[in-house]
Formats: sequence, structure tokens, C-alpha cells
Amino acid sequence: MERASHTGTVWSAPPQLARTNAVTAFLNFMLIALMRLHSASFGFIRLGPCPRCQFAAMEFPGRSRITVPGSKKNVRYLHTMLRVRNLDTALKFYQDALGLKEVRRIDNDKAKFTLVFLCAPEDEGLLKSLPKNRGAPLVELTYNWDEEKYGEDRYFGHLAYEVDDIYATCDRLMKLGVTINRPPRDGMMAFVRSPDLHSIELLQKGEAKPPAEPWASMPNTGHW
Repeated sequence: MERASHTGTVWSAPPQLARTNAVTAFLNFMLIALMRLHSASFGFIRLGPCPRCQFAAMEFPGRSRITVPGSKKNVRYLHTMLRVRNLDTALKFYQDALGLKEVRRIDNDKAKFTLVFLCAPEDEGLLKSLPKNRGAPLVELTYNWDEEKYGEDRYFGHLAYEVDDIYATCDRLMKLGVTINRPPRDGMMAFVRSPDLHSIELLQKGEAKPPAEPWASMPNTGHW
């Protein structure tokens, strides 16, 4: 193989080097083709891009996704909270009509509200392997004892997600320009809002983290 340089001279690659490059390219092509064949035919292995494009991430059937150093922290969906005007009427719909099952109830006499958590029958077994206060996936019905007029846009409450590190998550969100409406002063809970103003609750996985700055003294911003 010959190539003209800017000096006008001609450089010829050694035949051995040219053959080596060709063989390497061919082997890379065959390796990718074989992996795609296995994935499509047998579901044996699937390649996906690393979140930061540094490595490949692999998934095996029946196993959790393999993460690599530098990847984003895990986030687990917990529940969607909906406000209801009449709890009995709401339960007739969600339980009797839709077939959901009540798995947890909280009555707060001081704050005058009731929370009812519901799951689909097929998810009931999954809940038994999770902490009682972190069951998922659930629907949370919030009933305030004092009558309130929400308006249609206020019946939706929030989405809740569990995160590995509440402080690291909030720090990353702030760097991306997201306002932390309710900072994690307690090391456990934070609230943010989507661009469409949907409320998102973030909960620390496991025990609350010790109070730390700047979160411990950070005030609330707006509402959620």
C-alpha cells in the first residue's frame, strides 16, 4: 500500500502490516456479527452502550444489569400518589373495578389524613421481599379528612423513586440545572419538579444519611 505525503515522497506499508490490519478488521467484524446472532436467536447476551460511552454494559437473562465504574446510580420506581375526595368511592373503583389489592394503610390523626397503598395482584409476591415502607410498584391514595377542592390539575400528587445516594443525586440534578424544591435536610427525602411541573419525590435507599451541608441548611424553593 502506498500513500503520498505532503513532501511528495511515497511511503509503502510493509506487506505484513497490511495483512495484519486486514485480519484484525475481519476478526472484529465476525465477533460483532456472532454476538448479534446469539442475542437475536438465543437471548444469550446483549450489548448496550455504557451511560458514559466508556465501556459496554452486558445483560444476562435472569440477572440484574451489570454496571461499570463511573455509571449513574440506580433509581428504583416506588409509587404514584393520587389525591382522592372520597376514600370509599375511590376504593370501590381501584379495588372492586380495577382489581387492585390494599397492602398498607396509614391513618394520621394529628395531620388528619389517610394513605392507602394498592398493588396489582401479580405484584403482591414481590412486595414480600421488600421493606414494608419501600414496597413497589404501588399506587398511593391520599385522602385528606378536611374537605379540599383540588381542581383537576391537583389530583395527581407525585412520582416516587428510591436512589442509592440522595446527596449525590441532588448534587447531580443541581449541576444539570434542576431546582431542588425540597432539599434532603434529613438525609432521606427530597422533592424536585419536572419541566412540566410534575412533582418527583426522591427517597434515600436504606437508612437516612447523616445531615450534611449544603443540604442541612438549604431552604425550600417554591412548592412541589
